[in-house]
Amino acid sequence: MDSAEPTLAPSLPDTTPSGVAPPLDPSDRWERWAITAFVVFYLTLAHFWLAPSAYIRDFVVERLRPFVMVLGWDQTWSMFAPEPGHINFFIESRILYRNGRESIYPIGRLSGMNLAARLLHERDRKLVENWYAAEKGTSYYTQLALAMARSHPLGADNPPMRVQLVRRWSAIPMPPEDVRQPAPPNWREDVFYTMSLDPKALP
Repeated sequence: MDSAEPTLAPSLPDTTPSGVAPPLDPSDRWERWAITAFVVFYLTLAHFWLAPSAYIRDFVVERLRPFVMVLGWDQTWSMFAPEPGHINFFIESRILYRNGRESIYPIGRLSGMNLAARLLHERDRKLVENWYAAEKGTSYYTQLALAMARSHPLGADNPPMRVQLVRRWSAIPMPPEDVRQPAPPNWREDVFYTMSLDPKALP
């Protein structure tokens, strides 16, 4: 016995006028509104953040500063004219362990990293840049020293005993006449914070 072929519902004619996009689904409409709102918010934030100092600008920036700093969105004019940055700098931590070994871990230095690592540590670079531009209180340095000690353990039998935070910097010289033989950087350093650790206090 032959089975009857299924009957297809007649297709409805396309009533959309030529050249007019079909209406969006409610979910698509909300997604577009959310993206548009984010773009407008970010552009407005960047405008206030980079604008010259004024009462309204300072009022807005001071209230959004914690939000901006957490996300790493802060920007400055320090790399542009008329006075671009002329110092190469970074911070490193020197950790002394119980067995006498001392290890050095750079903070905020992106040279030698691949693209993925650069994106991951970009906030560290901005953190170092902000700390170099303005002196911070010891509470900032204490938290950074503890974080470095917790991030680089060598085992329960060899805990960190001391952490030093060191600034390293060198002046960026003018380009030499013979660019094939650039002058080597003259690195200087300054131990600006030292913290002795109690192994029992580290988790």
